[in-house]
Amino acid sequence: MFNLLTISARIERIRVHFASRMGISGPQYSLLRAVALLQGKEGVRIGVVAEHLHVTSTFVTAQSGLLAQRGFLRKKEDATDRRVSLLSLTLKGERLVDEIIEQVRPINDIFFGGLHKGEFEALSAILERLVESSRNAIIRISSQDQETMLSNRDKMSNPDN
Repeated sequence: MFNLLTISARIERIRVHFASRMGISGPQYSLLRAVALLQGKEGVRIGVVAEHLHVTSTFVTAQSGLLAQRGFLRKKEDATDRRVSLLSLTLKGERLVDEIIEQVRPINDIFFGGLHKGEFEALSAILERLVESSRNAIIRISSQDQETMLSNRDKMSNPDN
C-alpha cells in the first residue's frame, strides 16, 4: 500500500510539473490531454471526457470553460443533439499539447523504463480494475462518513441520550 501512495504522489508531482510549464492546473492538464486523445474530427462530448478522467461532467464543464477562455479549447454544440457540448483543442491548444508531449515522453520512458511491454500491459489492466474497486471503497467510506455525521448531529440535538 505504501508503494502505491509513493507512486501516486510522484505521478501527481510530475503532472503538476508539466501543468505549471503550460501555465495551468494539474486537473486542467489532464483535461487537455484527454481532449487531445479523444476529440477525433468532430470533438468529444463532455460526458465522455468526464468518464475517461473519472470525474463529474460538472467539473469538466467548469474547467473546460476556463480553458476555453484562455484559448486552449473550443466548445460547440453537437449538431445531432443541441443539449450536448463538444470539446476540441484550438490551434493554440494543439501546439501547447504537442510541445508538452515532447517533454513528457522521456519522463514516461524513465518512469516506466523498468517494465517490459507485457509487464506494462499487465500493470495497465490491473490499474483499470483498481479504479473500479477503489471507486467502491470510496462509496463505502462516504456512506460511513454520512452515518457518523448524522449520528453526531442526532447526539447534539438530543443531549439527554
